[in-house]
Amino acid sequence: PCAPEQLVLRYRADVMEIDPQHKVIAINVRRSVQERPNYYHAVRCAWRINVSRARKADLVFAVVEGICRAVFVPNDWVDATIANFPDLEQDMVGRYGFIGEPADQDTEGLYLGKRLPLVLQRRKGMASPILYNYS
Repeated sequence: PCAPEQLVLRYRADVMEIDPQHKVIAINVRRSVQERPNYYHAVRCAWRINVSRARKADLVFAVVEGICRAVFVPNDWVDATIANFPDLEQDMVGRYGFIGEPADQDTEGLYLGKRLPLVLQRRKGMASPILYNYS
């Protein structure tokens, strides 16, 4: 069951406007956040992602039910291996993750707690948890 604050956030959240200069990857972490201690650990690996496209991103959003729950700056995208991510149980061939840091407060203020615009919302039947606002 959802706490009342979560319901209000889910249904009353303002729709964000993404700064045209920001290249964003939005990753749905609804399932992985239940298994990992925080949003950073839930969103940073291990994804089947086009790594050359991912390296162009300025920001990574951790998204739950269409709401941005955390914003990170990816400094590097690397193979999803135990060497790069010690909390993994095994190397994950063909998957990647990022090493990064939380976005600054001004950037968080633009996006945190807000609903994704239509271009970044998952649609029923989508297999990938990853969406981009750039090509």
